[in-house]
Amino acid sequence: MLNKVTQHINDGRKLFRKVSTFFLKPISRNIFISVVILGAALILVTYTKQPQIFTQFAATTPQGTSQSCNSVPFYCLVMGGSKQCNEPSVCVASQSAAFVATSSASQTIPNKLIIHFDFNSAVIKSNDQPALDQLAAILKQFPKDVVTITGYTDSIGSTGANQIVAAERAQAAANYLQSKVGSTSNNTNKYILGGCGAADPVAPNTNPDGSDNPAGRAQNRRAEITVNTNTKPCPGSYVLNSSGTGTGTGTGTGGSGNSAPVNVPGNLPPSNNDCGTFYRHYMNMTPGGVNYGDPTCTLIHQGPGGVISENRDLISSELTVLKPSEEKAWFFCILPNESGYNANAYLGASTSGQGAYGLVQMNPAGKGNGKYDVGNVVWTLQLSNGINYNDTVIGHSFRYWPSSYDSCIRSYGVTVN
Repeated sequence: MLNKVTQHINDGRKLFRKVSTFFLKPISRNIFISVVILGAALILVTYTKQPQIFTQFAATTPQGTSQSCNSVPFYCLVMGGSKQCNEPSVCVASQSAAFVATSSASQTIPNKLIIHFDFNSAVIKSNDQPALDQLAAILKQFPKDVVTITGYTDSIGSTGANQIVAAERAQAAANYLQSKVGSTSNNTNKYILGGCGAADPVAPNTNPDGSDNPAGRAQNRRAEITVNTNTKPCPGSYVLNSSGTGTGTGTGTGGSGNSAPVNVPGNLPPSNNDCGTFYRHYMNMTPGGVNYGDPTCTLIHQGPGGVISENRDLISSELTVLKPSEEKAWFFCILPNESGYNANAYLGASTSGQGAYGLVQMNPAGKGNGKYDVGNVVWTLQLSNGINYNDTVIGHSFRYWPSSYDSCIRSYGVTVN
């Protein structure tokens, strides 16, 4: 036993002598020191915050003089975002040889601009206009910035109605900014808009005892505006292109090109894009020959063999957001019979004599009965208009559409009044 212990001690001494001899050699010692220094430097750099220089549109040279830009951990660059990373802003700096430097309006405005609205209203208040005017003046200087506007409501009202009002508030803020920025070709800001209804309240809508809290509800009736956050506010968001012809009054017929009602809250300007000829048949039939229902081709997808078709899953998802209890009734009973799920479906010989448009075949703007009787708009609004018209104008009777659909509608547990 003693011999084994002695042997282990001798082996340890030999190993120690070998290691000592290795580090006494200049080359070996330098290699070891270099590795230690490199490892320490990597740890230091990885966990030191440095200005983020890459964005969606451009990059700037890594200048250390811009104190106002948001910082982000350097590991967001080297580790692909595997850690929690803050959304960066572009740092104001001189032009780089490799990229076109683009300054950002987010350097000169608060992280979030919040405006408020009266109950059931989407009218911009006069006391919010100075802040919006200031933002518009800045956006003129930074035409590549992306503006995200999210509308909200208080808790009073149905989910569907609140989503519409919230979207109208986001659209009203975008319209105001666009009117101040102007419509020149140099102003190409993109607007990402969404209506989130009563979601994400910033204050309690009711008091602890369950009574109404008017002050809290007033805070929740709002639109939140951010710049270059690179996020979509909620499901159903859409991009409004400020360089489009957004000058309509909401009373156009939708049948003569740019006279389409692009200022109907939540709408997009029509386009001449037939989306790989998918919409060409109905565009040829529609007055003006424009794509009003899916102007950016977001509702179609390419399947096996290159076959282009409408994305019915997307339609179903939107109906679930708007009216979850009636999604199947609208999807299986009304849409296939009215339009065959085609957002640009058109019937000139409609019962109104004005033409029937879109997924649920409604009137052109200004020609129907109420603000929800509008069909020549983008497909998300076609759906919400149909649902809101049925709920608020005709007492949930579904009598805008043939009574032959009633048995199908009832089969999905939906009441026809």
